Amino acid sequence: MKRFVCLFFVAIGLLFPVLSQAKGRDTVRLQDRNKAQYAYFEAMRLKGSGQHAAAFDLLRYAVVLDTTLAAAYSEMAGYYFTLRDASTGYRYLLKAVDFAPDNRWYILSAAECARQVRDYNRADSLYGMYLELKPSDFEVLMRRADVCLLKGDPQKALDAYNRFEEQYGAGESTILQKARIYHLMQAREQSYEEMERLIAAHPRNVGYVILLGDLYLDAARYDDAYRMYVQAREIDPENETLYLSLLNYYRGQNDWKSYMALADTVLFHSDLPADTRLSVLPYVVQILSDDKARLDSVMTRLCDLYPNDADLRKLYSEILIHAGDYSRAQEQLEVAIDIAPDEDLWQRLFSILADQNDNEALIAAARRAISESPEVGRYYLIVASSQLVAERYEEAEATLQSGLAIQKIGSDPLMRSEFYTLFGDIAFRQNRTEEAFAYYDKALENNPQNYGALNNYSYYLALLGKNLDKAERMSGEVIKANPDNATYLDTYAWVYFKQGRYSLARLYLKKALDLSKEASAEMYEHYGDVLAVTGNESEAVGWWKKAVDAGGDSEILHRKIAEKRYIGNE
Repeated sequence: MKRFVCLFFVAIGLLFPVLSQAKGRDTVRLQDRNKAQYAYFEAMRLKGSGQHAAAFDLLRYAVVLDTTLAAAYSEMAGYYFTLRDASTGYRYLLKAVDFAPDNRWYILSAAECARQVRDYNRADSLYGMYLELKPSDFEVLMRRADVCLLKGDPQKALDAYNRFEEQYGAGESTILQKARIYHLMQAREQSYEEMERLIAAHPRNVGYVILLGDLYLDAARYDDAYRMYVQAREIDPENETLYLSLLNYYRGQNDWKSYMALADTVLFHSDLPADTRLSVLPYVVQILSDDKARLDSVMTRLCDLYPNDADLRKLYSEILIHAGDYSRAQEQLEVAIDIAPDEDLWQRLFSILADQNDNEALIAAARRAISESPEVGRYYLIVASSQLVAERYEEAEATLQSGLAIQKIGSDPLMRSEFYTLFGDIAFRQNRTEEAFAYYDKALENNPQNYGALNNYSYYLALLGKNLDKAERMSGEVIKANPDNATYLDTYAWVYFKQGRYSLARLYLKKALDLSKEASAEMYEHYGDVLAVTGNESEAVGWWKKAVDAGGDSEILHRKIAEKRYIGNE
C-alpha cells in the first residue's frame, strides 16, 4: 500500500493543476506559456481516454515550452511511479514543488516520497513547508515528528509532540511517543514521568505497566522494575509479555532457579507463539549445561511438542554432539533433513559421520543429498573423497564426471577447480603422476588461489624430488595465506627437507606440531626424519613410534624404527 502513497497525493494535486502561480513564470514567453498550457490540458484529455503514451509525450513537450509548469512535472512524476521508477518520479515531484512552493498537495506528495526513499532531511524540510501553509494539520505534524526520529533528531521530534499536545491535548499515543523519545535521549526520569501519566490515565492497561517495568529494568533499577511487574501480575497474572519481562529480570539478577521455574511455564504451559517460547531456549541450554540429564529431558519434550521444527532438532544435535552422543545426534539431524533439508544440515551430518570414520555411511548420506539437490557440487566431492579413501578409484572418477556434467557445477570455475584437484589426487594415488599434475594445473587455471590444489601439488612434487623450486614457491604461497594451518606447514617443511634445508624443515614441523590438537602419523614421521638426518637417531625413533600409535603402518616406517635410521621412501 505504501508504494502508491505518492500517486495518491499526485492525484489530489491535479484538482488544482495550474491555479498556483509558479515562480519564474515571467521568464517564459506568453505564447510558449499558452502552448504549454494547451499541451498540458490535451495530455489530461488523452490520459482520460487511456492514451497514456501520447499523453506522456505531450507532457514532455509542455515542459520544454514552459520549464516552470509544475502541474506537468507532477503528472510526469505519476507516470514514473506507475513504471516503478521511484527515483525519477521523486525528482519530478521536487521540480513541481520548486515551481509551485505554495501548492501543499505537491509538497505533501514529495514529502511522503522523500520519506519512502529515506531522504529524511528533505522529508523534514518538506513537511515544514507544508505546515507553514497549513499549521493545523495534526496528522502531518505527527509524520514530521516520526521523520525527525528516523533521521536521528529526537529533540525536534519531541518539540513536535509538545506542540501537538499544546494544541490538541495529551492523547494516549502522544504521551507514549514522548516517553519513547525521552528514553532515546537518555532522559530517563522524564520518560518515567510520561509513563506514570499514562498509567494514571489507564490503570488497567497491563502493557503500560510492563513497559514502565522494562524501562526500569533497562536502567538496572531492579527493585522498581519488580514493583511494576508485581503490579502487572495483579492485573493479568498470565500475561505473556509479563512472562518474558520477568525472565529478563531473573536473568539480570542471576536468579537462575526462578528463571528455570518460569522458563518451564513459558516453554510447556503457555499459549505463547512457538518462536517466542523457543527464544528462551539458548539461556535454558546455558543454565543446564552441567545437568545433561535435565537438559536432555527438556529437549526431548520440546521435540515432542514441536516435531516439525528443524532448527530445534539442529540445536538438539549440537547438544548431543557436545555430550559425545553421536548416534542420537545423527538421528536428530536426519529428522531435521527430512523436515527441511539444506546444505548446513547435510554438512553437519557429514561431519558426524566423518568423525566416526563411517565411510560407507558418509557415501550413502552424500548420495542421498545428491538425489535431492543434484546441483550442489560439494556433495559429489564428499562422495568422491570417501571413495578415494576406500581406494575405489574408478567409482570416485565416475562420481566427479557425473558432477561436472551438471550445468550449474560445470560452469562454475571455483567448483571446477575443486573437482580437478580431486581428479589429481585420484590420479596420483594410481601412480598416474603426469596426469595428476596436469589436473592440478587445470585446477589452478580455474582458481589460482585454490590452496588445497597448491598444497597437494607441491607436496607430491616434493615426494618425487621433482621441480622443488616450484614446489617451494607454491607451498610458500599457501603458507602466506594460511600461516596457522598445520597440514600446510607440514607440506612446507617437507619441501625444505627434500631441498636439504633441515633447520627450516624442523622449524616449520615444530610449529605444525604445536598447532595440531591431534597430529597425523605423517607429521610425526616427518619430524622423526628431520631428527634422524641431523644426527638425532635415538630421539627420532620416539617420534616414529608416535607415528605408529597415530595409525602409521608402512613397511618403511617399521624399518626406520627397527634400524634406527632414516630410510627414504621415494
